[in-house]
Amino acid sequence: MSYMASKTRRETTTAYSIAINGAFRGQQVTGQQRYATEIAKALHDKSPERVREIVPSRMMSASSLRAWLWVQTLPFRLRPTEVLLTFTSRCPIWCPRHISTVHDLFVVTHPEWYTRLYRVTHRLSLWAQIRGSRLLLAVSEPVAADVRTYTRAQVVVAPNAPAPQFAPLTSVELEQTLEDHGLTYKGYLLSVASVDPRKNIAALVDAFLSLPLDVRESCPLVLAGGSNASFAMVDIVQSPSVVRLGYVGDELLAELYAGARAVVLPSLDEGFGLPVVEALSAGTDVLVSDTPVMRWVGGDSVIYIEGTPTSDNIAPALRQLLRRVHPPREEALGRAEAVARRFAWPTSADVVVGAVDRFPATGGKA
Repeated sequence: MSYMASKTRRETTTAYSIAINGAFRGQQVTGQQRYATEIAKALHDKSPERVREIVPSRMMSASSLRAWLWVQTLPFRLRPTEVLLTFTSRCPIWCPRHISTVHDLFVVTHPEWYTRLYRVTHRLSLWAQIRGSRLLLAVSEPVAADVRTYTRAQVVVAPNAPAPQFAPLTSVELEQTLEDHGLTYKGYLLSVASVDPRKNIAALVDAFLSLPLDVRESCPLVLAGGSNASFAMVDIVQSPSVVRLGYVGDELLAELYAGARAVVLPSLDEGFGLPVVEALSAGTDVLVSDTPVMRWVGGDSVIYIEGTPTSDNIAPALRQLLRRVHPPREEALGRAEAVARRFAWPTSADVVVGAVDRFPATGGKA
């Protein structure tokens, strides 16, 4: 083999170090930030000598505009031996060595779910992200399949997973927390979702309010999740039997999952649907929309709403759910273990490391 051929081969198989785009630090933790936080932690634990995180100052992250401008400088902060990893939608428009993550394509496929400003800015950013990358991460196989229709880049699936704090808890462990919120163990339905059109919370509330009053009083609906100015407005009917907690932290969320009779996620669509695996990990029944992503994530472990998740279709599913006998603890623990075997942050981190290892050191496709 000639010297030049040998040199080229060594260059194309060079293992890059990892530079993590830390723009997610300081943001409120929702689905994308959870993904970024857990993957970053797993990468630091796995290969601390190979990973560095580039984090904006508090001043730069204090506003969305300054944070976006800071992100655009990341390509110039990158060392020659590094690949930049971005795990949220806050990513540079251009970067010579970049592996970004696609959580969904909804700003393209369902622009009506977002405000006009968000549609304009994030649609352009998403196209730049997809068209400008030679290798992409996707959080589920259905998302990966959608992304592949828009790019020739390699798309690798590194899914979400439940965090360790989402585990089965007993009524004794939960008694004080639930009492503080006027709830009882296995005596409420829980929906964990931001208030935006895609999550379909208004239809869920309408369906719930169609149930008999005594049913609603004995098993109220609890809504956990904040709002975001990026989404179109959603009007939700107010009722004493619908408890709105707003955004909640991890400790309370873990307890709410474990204490719920069931978790309901009637989304019109999802990129992954993290509350599904978190609820299953907590040993709780889950009712979800019948979509490709939910089938991929939930399999036989969840209950599906028949047809389009309108209030008319959600209502009978809720009635059936409330008639369902709560499964034995052994069955719930078995489902939690099955979820842990299939979805784990260290496993997803292994996928990410493998993607970095395959990233080309010279021109050409990944």
